[in-house]
Amino acid sequence: QMEEAQNSFNKAIEITKRIYGENSPHLAKIYWRIGFHNSFNPRGAKAAEIYMNKTIELYKNIYKTENITAIVHCYSALGYLYMFQGLCVKALGYFQKAIDLLHNSPGEIHPKVLSLYIITAYVECLLGHPQSAYDRLKAVIGLVKEKMGDSVSLISLYLTFSISTW
Repeated sequence: QMEEAQNSFNKAIEITKRIYGENSPHLAKIYWRIGFHNSFNPRGAKAAEIYMNKTIELYKNIYKTENITAIVHCYSALGYLYMFQGLCVKALGYFQKAIDLLHNSPGEIHPKVLSLYIITAYVECLLGHPQSAYDRLKAVIGLVKEKMGDSVSLISLYLTFSISTW
């Protein structure tokens, strides 16, 4: 059945390239979906990573810096993929790439960055690094207070912050 699934993926890629071209957001979405599907297969982690990285590269070529959200979603998906496999150090690296990308984007604090800080705090605790989680969350709480004041975003951050202080 794996071979049949791969043949279906290849047909989807081929048709998408024929209709939209090699350098299209449609093709990037197909790569993302294939990566996403592979992430649920215990033997599909490598394929998931390959397709997510193809998605990232294609989005970078298409959008340059205009649409970082799509790239952040790929990095986050890879982070979750490895976290669920128990590869927390590798997961943390992908979550950090997403956070760095969001921090380097102009404007207000991106809502996704807060959830990434929360998940990275949990991963840090899983790795036995509660002090890193504490420092990470303390910094982002300060940033949110500075830029957004008392906001709903602080509630989740404070709840997560409490786990790092146990």
